[in-house]
Amino acid sequence: MPVGKWHVLEADHSDLGHCSATDTVELTLTLRRQGSAVAGEYSEIRWREGGHGDCPRMGGYRATYEAALTPLAGKPDEYMVELSIRACRDRAAPHCAELPKSLTRRLRPAGRRNGIVLGGIFLGRIE
Repeated sequence: MPVGKWHVLEADHSDLGHCSATDTVELTLTLRRQGSAVAGEYSEIRWREGGHGDCPRMGGYRATYEAALTPLAGKPDEYMVELSIRACRDRAAPHCAELPKSLTRRLRPAGRRNGIVLGGIFLGRIE
C-alpha cells in the first residue's frame, strides 16, 4: 500500500475583457500506516483572484478530508480512496456548502513518473 505525500498546484489566467482573473487549485494527499491499514488526509484548496474588472465568485475555499484506502480486487497496486469531509473554510464567496460530504476516488501508480493518479489527476511525490 502506498505511504507518503503527493501534491499538485495548477494556475490558469483568464482575461474575458470585463474580467481578468487567476484560478488556482492545490491538491495534497498524505497517507500513513495505521496498524495493518493505510489512512490519511486529502486537502483541496481553490481560489480565484481578480486583476481587474467585475469577476464573479472571487475568493475560494480550503477543504480537508479524511482518507481511507481499500485495495481493488484483481488490480495490484490500485485502490479506492474513501474521502469524508472533516473541515472546510470559505474565503470571500461561499463555496463549502456546495462541496460533497464524501467522495470515492480511484488511486493508482503513475507508471514511470514519480507520483500517483488520484481520480484521473496526477500528483507528484513530495515526501
